[in-house]
Amino acid sequence: MSKIFGSPEELRKFLGEILNRVGEDENLIMTQLLSREGTWKSNVPLRINLEKYGLNVDGIEEIVIELRLEDGKYIAKTAYPTRGWAVWQYRSTTGEWV
Repeated sequence: MSKIFGSPEELRKFLGEILNRVGEDENLIMTQLLSREGTWKSNVPLRINLEKYGLNVDGIEEIVIELRLEDGKYIAKTAYPTRGWAVWQYRSTTGEWV
């Protein structure tokens, strides 16, 4: 089922659902949140493939949630889509959106 966000609250709820599902994925935690030395990284661009976690947002395949470690807890600072037919990227070399 596709998702369309009609309000910031709906988006917040969706991001919370993603983080709950990702929090159960030990492999993702080991590869993206822990450094090679076994310590927690302080800033993490957490790449999440939505399909892998059973989520569907029309036109978006992958998102990044930027996490920052504060007082021993990760805080989500921002989130943005990175892949999918509805995702546009800015080319600074040509000044255009593609």
